[in-house]
Amino acid sequence: MKKQTRLGLLATALVTMMAPVIVMGMSASAQASDSPPWNTKAPYLSIGATPVTSANETDQLTCNRGEWQAGDGDAVTQFEYRYYRDSSLLLGSSQYYTVTAADKGHSLTCRVRAATADSDFSSEHTTAPVTVAGSTPPPSGDAGPSLASWSAVTVTKPGGFLTGYDSLTCNTGWWDNADDADVYYAWTRDGSPIEGADEDTYLTTALDSRAKIACLVAMDNGYATSGFAQSAPVMLPKYKGTPVNRTAPTVGGTAKVGKVLTCNPGTWFNAKTYAYQWYYSTNSASPGVAGTVYAGKTAKTLTLVSGDQNYYYYCAVAATRPAGWGAATSSYVTSSSRSGLVAP
Repeated sequence: MKKQTRLGLLATALVTMMAPVIVMGMSASAQASDSPPWNTKAPYLSIGATPVTSANETDQLTCNRGEWQAGDGDAVTQFEYRYYRDSSLLLGSSQYYTVTAADKGHSLTCRVRAATADSDFSSEHTTAPVTVAGSTPPPSGDAGPSLASWSAVTVTKPGGFLTGYDSLTCNTGWWDNADDADVYYAWTRDGSPIEGADEDTYLTTALDSRAKIACLVAMDNGYATSGFAQSAPVMLPKYKGTPVNRTAPTVGGTAKVGKVLTCNPGTWFNAKTYAYQWYYSTNSASPGVAGTVYAGKTAKTLTLVSGDQNYYYYCAVAATRPAGWGAATSSYVTSSSRSGLVAP
């Protein structure tokens, strides 16, 4: 079994596995009030500029969209392309497709649909089929890979508490009809896809504290692609590494001499105590041009006094994890807001 990953296997793959690629413009889910465009000349397949009805292994097919019209003279600018081998959708469809050995003896078609900037997508229109020369005997047993009934996808997790960047391993289990198959991985946190996690290992973060993590595996043996098989979720322990900021600190209070500003620390993972530092600036941007350290002002609150006029104030916060877990203090995180310009 050949293990490899393919970049771009993202969250939608967990639901549909073979979602179409939108080549231009907005997503197909965008809702609009205008009617979708209609096809006036059927799409067709070509090799280069030459329309074809047959092809050979390694040929690159182009799905030509044909001609489309829309009401009110609107331009038709958005197209989706999806290739099929016989009736099976091919993984990673786009406007172009390179014929593989697995296509020998099969027919390839492309389906196209279109939209304007203000409309829903049209129904699909299909090209005439292109027959691929040659034949390839299917593998023994079922054509597509399948997870053996006595096997399972599993996750190996670290013991003890999480310190951040602990490595989880996805074990594929044993699959039938999967010799030299490409392997696809995905990971979920509490049932939601983890963006960018598409390899056989996953480095945990503070976000995984007390979360249920599962991995999913799919196989493609060149004849067919399996569905995803999912591991049983594993509950990860509480994160006890260096504190991690979730939402930035903010500044509250009235910007006036005699009033008090408060530095709200934001939300953190694994934080017990906080350290504060105040800054002043003539720039109102937030975040923006760095200000000047207000020497000695390291409390959560700042009482504005004479001489503080005509400046904006902001704070930065560092967090330390609970005692008994060893010293670990985060870097300072700057507040996402600043006070107003202090008035006399």
